[in-house]
Amino acid sequence: MLCYFSVARKCKPLYIIAAPNSPLAAINVSPNRLLLEPVGERFQISATGQLTNGVQVDLTSNDTGTSYSVQSGTSGVVTVSPKGMVEARGPGQDNILIANSGKTTTVLVTVRADKPIPNITSVNPNLVYLGGAAFTLTVNGLNFLSDSTVYWNGAPRLTTFVSSTQLTAEIPAPDIAAAGTASVTVFNPTPGGGSAISSVTVTAISASVSAASYSSSALAPESIVAAFGSSLATSTLSASSTPLPTSLAGTIVKVKDSTGTERLAPLFFVSPTQINYQIPMGTMTGTATVEITSGNGTLSIGTVQIVAVAPGLFTANASGTGLAAANLLRVKADSSQSYEPVAQFDPVQNKIVAVPIDLGPETDQVFLILYGTGIRFRSNLSATTAKIGGANAEVLFAGPQGGFVGLDQLNVRVPRSLIGRGEVDVTLMVDGKPANTVRVNIR
Repeated sequence: MLCYFSVARKCKPLYIIAAPNSPLAAINVSPNRLLLEPVGERFQISATGQLTNGVQVDLTSNDTGTSYSVQSGTSGVVTVSPKGMVEARGPGQDNILIANSGKTTTVLVTVRADKPIPNITSVNPNLVYLGGAAFTLTVNGLNFLSDSTVYWNGAPRLTTFVSSTQLTAEIPAPDIAAAGTASVTVFNPTPGGGSAISSVTVTAISASVSAASYSSSALAPESIVAAFGSSLATSTLSASSTPLPTSLAGTIVKVKDSTGTERLAPLFFVSPTQINYQIPMGTMTGTATVEITSGNGTLSIGTVQIVAVAPGLFTANASGTGLAAANLLRVKADSSQSYEPVAQFDPVQNKIVAVPIDLGPETDQVFLILYGTGIRFRSNLSATTAKIGGANAEVLFAGPQGGFVGLDQLNVRVPRSLIGRGEVDVTLMVDGKPANTVRVNIR
């Protein structure tokens, strides 16, 4: 017989009989296998003897001739008292030898080891997008058990034991309904056990486009970019000096290019839903990651394709379509110059309207000064072509404007053949890549 030794529960003898008056035939112990928890747990062994006359006696309580010993003697797994009290000392197995009157039996004792403390080496994915669908999280590490549990922000999640080095957990969509850092904990239960902690970033998605054309197909180094999203900044603020700052209202933008090089982006403007920034100088072509961190730590991530040239033209209404954001340069026969607008705000119509271009006498040279971005790294001027109203227009300059960060300028001669055409399209090709179409009005 075997029972747990405690104050609340004491082993009671099955039989209370005087010392055997007949020869001992056998010693019985039931059960003959014990499973003990780690160090310090105790159990009382109870042995009975069967005499040759069939009588059963309690050897533990009444027979001082019964001896108990650890069979290995020095395993360090268990100890046993002269009265059969077994105490766990360390993980492993050993036998307790019970002897009386030349008869013996053994009890196999297994001391369970403490469960190990888990260790997390990585989680995949380690970044998910705000508002995304449910997903399976893979946790890699060491010392995982079949009864390990993965917790997400302190809440247990359905966990599958793959191996001692990998677990998976099902993460429902509501768990990624808020941006921030989610804690991932692996818990191994007692005895022993413990926990290990890692994290997954829940990030908003940001979209970066050309600030001129609003095209998202590609961006060029040093071009002006508009990023859209939510919680991009904690307030609205514009840069007030140059060189442009790389932090506004605590918001920063990092661009990691295809070589893995990360650079801080110069900032023009930040607000909760829009940021205007410049692709940093030296950004290499290929896929780049744009990471926006607001002043309160909210992270938004997007990807962009960086190419050498991504021409975009600014428009008067800042939409990427409609009337060009441009000036007219008139050079008279006496070489005097004057600048004229090609668009202005009409308070009656409450919108921007065209100012018709008057080409003047044949002695006047008229040039359309277009403003854009993503043009300055063109291969050569001959690879930059423009058409106004379908007519070829000579491009005399295409490069940095010089007075404003990231701004490019094109000087285009307006053909006199366009006189009287009215509103016409202006198209531009740079190194075979089209810019957005803008419009002007020719009187």
